[in-house]
Amino acid sequence: MKTIIKTLFVAVALVATSYANVNANNPSKTASFEVGMYQTVNTLKLNLMVEKQVGNRLEIAIKNDKGEVLYTETIAKNDAKYHGKFDFSQLGDGQYSVEISGGKEKIVKNINLSTNTPEPETTRLISMN
Repeated sequence: MKTIIKTLFVAVALVATSYANVNANNPSKTASFEVGMYQTVNTLKLNLMVEKQVGNRLEIAIKNDKGEVLYTETIAKNDAKYHGKFDFSQLGDGQYSVEISGGKEKIVKNINLSTNTPEPETTRLISMN
């Protein structure tokens, strides 16, 4: 009976120790901000929403495919929510990115702007003599 109790005690101790090591090595990370984006229907306007913890400052940057910054904005420490509208109608076709960063965290959303040119319609005529 004592052997079973000792074996059970050792097994419980090993499980508890390995559980503590797993939690110490992989602490659960919670993001300090969340990002949502959507396009306004039938326009080239992009809506950006950010929810963040008060006390953290965030930077928003819109960049082209060469990494050149086209626009920057800062979300203040005291703001918990942000909503911005960006008009891409004046930009040419290409790859763009929206980067939201704060401290060590960074979220990048890629955007592809392309013009769809409709194919010419085939016209059919009926002629009668």
